[in-house]
Amino acid sequence: MKRIGKLLVATLLVLPVAAQAQRPGSTMQTRSSELYLDRAEKNTREDEKAKLFAQALEMATKGVQADAGNSKTWFV
Repeated sequence: MKRIGKLLVATLLVLPVAAQAQRPGSTMQTRSSELYLDRAEKNTREDEKAKLFAQALEMATKGVQADAGNSKTWFV
């Protein structure tokens, strides 16, 4: 019975750490891509807007390639 109790306590201690590891996080690529998107939305010049959207797409693609398991890279 003591083994089961110890196993249960160990499992309960590990679960929050495992859940934390699966949370999507920001990366350099996601932050850069979001910045380019924000600038593109606020820009009024179509040529600059297109360039910023292209840069955002490039950074988002690099983010997916670098960390495909991170759902935030796919969302951006």
